[in-house]
Amino acid sequence: MSQAGSKRRVVASVLAGALALSPVLLSGFGPLAVSAHAAGTVVHKYSLGSKVTLTTYHFATGPEEVRVLTIAQGGGAFDVAPAGPAFGAYVKPSAIASNANETGTGTGPALAGTNGDFATNGMPLHLEQADGEVWSSALSPSPRFAINANGSQAWIGSGELSMSATANGVKDPIDHWNAGPPAANQLTAYSQVGGSSQKPPSNGTDPYCAVRLLPTSSPQWSDANRSGITRTYKVDAGLNTNPCPKTQMGLGPDPAAVVLASKDGGTGGAFLTALQKDDVVSLTTKSLGWPGVVDSIGGTPILVKRGVNVGPSTGHNYIYNNNPRTSIGFNADCSDTDVTTICKIFIVTVDGRRTGWSAGWKMNQLGNFFAKTLHADYALNMDGGGGTVMWAHQNPNQFAPCVKSAAAGCLVSKPSDGGGERVAVVAMVALPGEDLGLPKSLR
Repeated sequence: MSQAGSKRRVVASVLAGALALSPVLLSGFGPLAVSAHAAGTVVHKYSLGSKVTLTTYHFATGPEEVRVLTIAQGGGAFDVAPAGPAFGAYVKPSAIASNANETGTGTGPALAGTNGDFATNGMPLHLEQADGEVWSSALSPSPRFAINANGSQAWIGSGELSMSATANGVKDPIDHWNAGPPAANQLTAYSQVGGSSQKPPSNGTDPYCAVRLLPTSSPQWSDANRSGITRTYKVDAGLNTNPCPKTQMGLGPDPAAVVLASKDGGTGGAFLTALQKDDVVSLTTKSLGWPGVVDSIGGTPILVKRGVNVGPSTGHNYIYNNNPRTSIGFNADCSDTDVTTICKIFIVTVDGRRTGWSAGWKMNQLGNFFAKTLHADYALNMDGGGGTVMWAHQNPNQFAPCVKSAAAGCLVSKPSDGGGERVAVVAMVALPGEDLGLPKSLR
């Protein structure tokens, strides 16, 4: 650990004592809950809603400006909020959050939000699941953060996503979802959220088999243990005289339609060509070993594992230097099944690349903050740099800083780019209550 890292451990220890002795001034949704000063560190804590708090840290060493959004079980809800109804949308995180609502209608704001996963070609680079629906099974393998419906359990890790299609007593694995065309013997899936980035394949010299499926049920838990999510469909189109046409199979107008595709021949092709029009097909997704998962978002690398800082101190490119950071983690109570413990989700941003305001942290420094100050059990690095931003909706005049944004409320962090807040394809948000955008059948 560097000398700076050692100083931060001392600061964290002193700070913990200062906060423990500070009077709690929280009243309703009053702006300032706690103000503490210790060893060059200044801390302010604000209530944003029921069991949702924003804590701002100023560290004299650096200097560093750190923001922590805490969502405690039984209050607000964590949600993965895509920028639009399909890939290809780029929107400022403040606008994504201000349009996110616990009803899922977009008529009201979330309490707060940050940027999320890395992006490429208008879509997240890693696995994304929102409100029980897989948006993409990942263009690039990585760790991910996942959470269950009531916020009592969360996970960070590789978390294998198992997907399958079952029809007429035959089960075939789905190799990926909205994440590229099938290779030999693969079966792949495409939905409307793939947008212009991910469409069913078409190749005039190498025909693909394809069927369009229309939903006949709402999503359901696959068993009493909530080990996966299953939805039933019927075969709508694709099985004509040539079940493996050279033309592209369209998704049609149904917003919940799915197209399954494979190369002609092989196991995937055999599964599709055996189907008949109106056959029932069940599609199941499971996060193996992680029951009840409804939201997932990918990032890299892992910063804290089982309470131990594992964030890298050096690396092969500038990403490992002092930079603005966005990250997510949780306490040990998210890892157990004890109903009496309270799971807490921490979304952390670190400003950087701003001389005199905040230098930014290396990944191991951020890991140290999670492990030593927040006492996190796990933490994961998300997209950072110029994309790092945190937005809050309530009491904008109480925050320092309060950088006015296009959306209601204000930015409570300072983006490193001189041009201000960057656009993103997905945000991480704190909702004011239960996530009513989640289908009733999965709550």
